[in-house]
Amino acid sequence: MYGVVLAVIKMYFCQLRQRAKVVRIKGFTMIELVITLVIVGILATISFAFYGSASERMRGGEARTNLELIFSAERIVLVQTGGYLVCDDAGANDCNDVLNLDLRGNNWLYSVDNVAAGPPPTFMAHALRNGGATAYNGRQVTLSQAEVWGGDWPLRWW
Repeated sequence: MYGVVLAVIKMYFCQLRQRAKVVRIKGFTMIELVITLVIVGILATISFAFYGSASERMRGGEARTNLELIFSAERIVLVQTGGYLVCDDAGANDCNDVLNLDLRGNNWLYSVDNVAAGPPPTFMAHALRNGGATAYNGRQVTLSQAEVWGGDWPLRWW
């Protein structure tokens, strides 16, 4: 009798085990999905932070390139006329018109001031950040006739 009871119990548990195998659905558990979403969120946050500073460094490079163009144009004007020209993107003397340049981009306002006639003639070229709602609006990059860079632009572009 004891053997029969054990056989019945064994058969009952085998049937339960077979039913459990049939009922089990393969897939991801909730904790696996939550962990995956947390990791993806962290990676997205890190990449957005790097993207923001990289785009501002690119805009700083734009200012540097355009100031070098202004510097070269002012040197040509110095050779031709013996002095430097004053220009201001915010006023009537647009730097593109005065220096015959094609400075593109909406992120910076360019100006040349502190022009002194003599000897030696001097100037200071400015690029003032003005595009978009960023923490860098109002910051500037400067370049003098002695090729000295200045300003308060916090990001390096090289």
